[in-house]
Amino acid sequence: MRAAPEARRPNLPRLVAGGALLTLGALLLVGQVLDLRLALLWPVFVLVPGLVLLIAGLASRRRGTEGLTIAGSIITIVALLLAYQNATNHWESWAYGWALVAPGGVGIALLLEGLVNGRRDLGQAGRVLLAIGLVLFTVGFVLFEGVLGISGRRIGLLGDIALPAALILIGLLVVFGRRRSSQPAGADPSTAHPVRPTGTTAPREELAGPNPPSPGPPGPDAPPGPDPLAGSAPDPPPARTEATTTPVEVAYEDTDDLHLHLATGACRMTLRPGGADTWVRGTYRDPSGRRPVRMTREAPGRVRIGQEQSVAGWSGIIDGAPELDLSLGTGRPFRLSLDTGASESDAELGGVPLTGLRVRHGAGKLTLAFGSPNPAALDDLTLTAGAGATEVRGLGNANASSVHADGGAASLRLDLGGAAARPCEVRVSLALATVELDVPAAAAVAVHAESPLGGLLADPSFVRRGAAYWSAGAVEAGAPTFTVHTSVAVGQVRLRAT
Repeated sequence: MRAAPEARRPNLPRLVAGGALLTLGALLLVGQVLDLRLALLWPVFVLVPGLVLLIAGLASRRRGTEGLTIAGSIITIVALLLAYQNATNHWESWAYGWALVAPGGVGIALLLEGLVNGRRDLGQAGRVLLAIGLVLFTVGFVLFEGVLGISGRRIGLLGDIALPAALILIGLLVVFGRRRSSQPAGADPSTAHPVRPTGTTAPREELAGPNPPSPGPPGPDAPPGPDPLAGSAPDPPPARTEATTTPVEVAYEDTDDLHLHLATGACRMTLRPGGADTWVRGTYRDPSGRRPVRMTREAPGRVRIGQEQSVAGWSGIIDGAPELDLSLGTGRPFRLSLDTGASESDAELGGVPLTGLRVRHGAGKLTLAFGSPNPAALDDLTLTAGAGATEVRGLGNANASSVHADGGAASLRLDLGGAAARPCEVRVSLALATVELDVPAAAAVAVHAESPLGGLLADPSFVRRGAAYWSAGAVEAGAPTFTVHTSVAVGQVRLRAT
């Protein structure tokens, strides 16, 4: 008698892919039948695949599927964070929320694997990673929200007790999380030291090479090094902890190519238009006295203003965030570069003659405003956002010919108001984000929006022409002044008439 053929095992990747497609298809069908605005719930398109991978990984009893569970856990937590940020517009929370994704998400996956499959080794590793993620999240929450205030939200008593609680948790992990000695039981401690067997050779000592020749004086053709400008703060003594206020003043140079570079880490930066006689004027206040400002001339006409980076400087953040308050000159055109880290930056650039503007924003909140027209032609405006909230107001007053915005997980809001003096092309490319376009009734705007996993919400005043949405101003003028192309991989695009 022939044995019955062995039952064919289901193909796990095929089941996972098919389950994800079925779930997404059912969701879209329900949305069409019930006329639900699924564009408001775009994080669901991230959540469903994450849950499918997570369940598939836990349902498999075979070893080696932990990677599937980890991937599902990470995607699920990312989706939950996106849902929270989309509902509350609290995109600045990416500055510390990443700790819940990794190592927190990895810890949750390993912990679930250990519980479901009875593997104590995975459960123990998961508990440690989850605890580390929670500690990093708590410390980041207190630092960025309580000390730096990157979102402008008050955390009150919770922030007062969160940091001490996090430190206590870290201490418990250090004390009780240490591994026991790998020395075997019953071994004599007196013989624990290694003994070199007879006949073996001692380890060779690496000999240092010849000393390099000492550098001589620079030649006549050597490029000049950074030139500290007047007003730079001297090196603070190590024990200095009192608050310091440093005046910042930079005069115009005798060149037609002026470039100002502002680079800050954890800092509150405020920019505003100033007078015509001085290029830069303002103050830098450091509550800790450990993060002095540095002003250097990197090349003729190129000046950099930034913070000194050191371990001691970062330890001074608990005393409060430094504040950089500057007035920018309006007498001569120049290029401006802004590099900000986890900070809150507010720049009013109306009336400042900018010929180029490049902004790199790490995390936190950034606001650019053009309250009055730019007297110079802005050839290019580039925005790069890692995570956080970025807002540009009065973009029509920027007098820009092109605007490029790209980034990862962020919220971008563009106000196209102002007196647009020439046609402008705006290109937005984001991964996980919400893009909001505020269009005044008189502005001539055409928007081409793409969001494969998400959607588009447009006010009824916009008219569909081909693949674009035209504002009432563009329809009346017969041609758009602003042509906007938005591409969001997972997210939402909102068009609002103001």
